[in-house]
Amino acid sequence: MGNPLRSEISISEQKDHLRADFKAKLSLLSKDQIDQGSEKIAKKLESLIEQNSTWQKLGAFYPLASEPNLLSVYKRLLKKNKTLFFPKTREAGEMDFYNVSDDLELSSFQKAKLNIMEPRSEQKVQASSLQCLIIPGLAFDENANRLGRGAGFYDRYLANTKGAKIGVAFSEQVSKEDLVWDEFDQKLDFLVTDEKVYHWERMLK
Repeated sequence: MGNPLRSEISISEQKDHLRADFKAKLSLLSKDQIDQGSEKIAKKLESLIEQNSTWQKLGAFYPLASEPNLLSVYKRLLKKNKTLFFPKTREAGEMDFYNVSDDLELSSFQKAKLNIMEPRSEQKVQASSLQCLIIPGLAFDENANRLGRGAGFYDRYLANTKGAKIGVAFSEQVSKEDLVWDEFDQKLDFLVTDEKVYHWERMLK
């Protein structure tokens, strides 16, 4: 059962409280914990992608300091002839993905709003062409829900793609209770953590 207090405040306010809670949890992780957790996530993610050989065009992300750092697995995927695309935000809460193919050198990215690293590339891919997207977030639950940072970039983009949606997170980011959500929030197909891989078959077509 959910918390009865939830009905007394708006969904937006509940999400803000959850964001604050999970930001606090992430702030307690040491650099060693982040590095070790990232490597475990990377290995599980690479195995998942290898099991789905039709995934050739992959949406990726450049990590913030508190997010899983998957640059090592991205480089390995490039050597396996996968094509990687990274997000670049634009006005009105929208974003697009652009091809990065030069072994992910730092010079291929530039610092944008909120210190997020975005690709310099102008080779945009259509959302419908991506066969899977690797997605960060602040919190996740065991029922395919994801809580982002509040701008809605991913939910808007994911609404226009049929590619597999793969959340990646440290186990500390998985809520023991269902997250609050609304009709605009996009469900995941997989969640890869340092401890396990969640798979919701009902999401895949």
